[in-house]
Amino acid sequence: MPAAQPGPGGQQRIRRMEARGGVVVTQKDQVATGDAGEFDMHTNTVTLTGNVVVTRGQDVLRGQRLVVDLTNGVSRVDSGRGRVELLVDTKGMRPDPAKSGQPQGQQPSAPRALQQN
Repeated sequence: MPAAQPGPGGQQRIRRMEARGGVVVTQKDQVATGDAGEFDMHTNTVTLTGNVVVTRGQDVLRGQRLVVDLTNGVSRVDSGRGRVELLVDTKGMRPDPAKSGQPQGQQPSAPRALQQN
């Protein structure tokens, strides 16, 4: 396949990359997957769409669209008309009673589940 020819400005620059079918984006300890992905170099953003799943350790986030701003590290997930699902592993989040000064045998109460009406 021949190389792409420079555009009207005489320079070869990739501005956007697209991928389809089982796209995987990995950054440090996080993995995001989706049906399609786009990297926009001008805005420095990655967008995954379709059956998006983000995992970090045991934590799982699901939606239909993920936009990651690589400049400031802010991510946004939406689901169109459905739901965004988040499963957080709270086992590692509970304080160690030996380190917190609480008497042994007295555990902090477990967080109550939030319900959406």
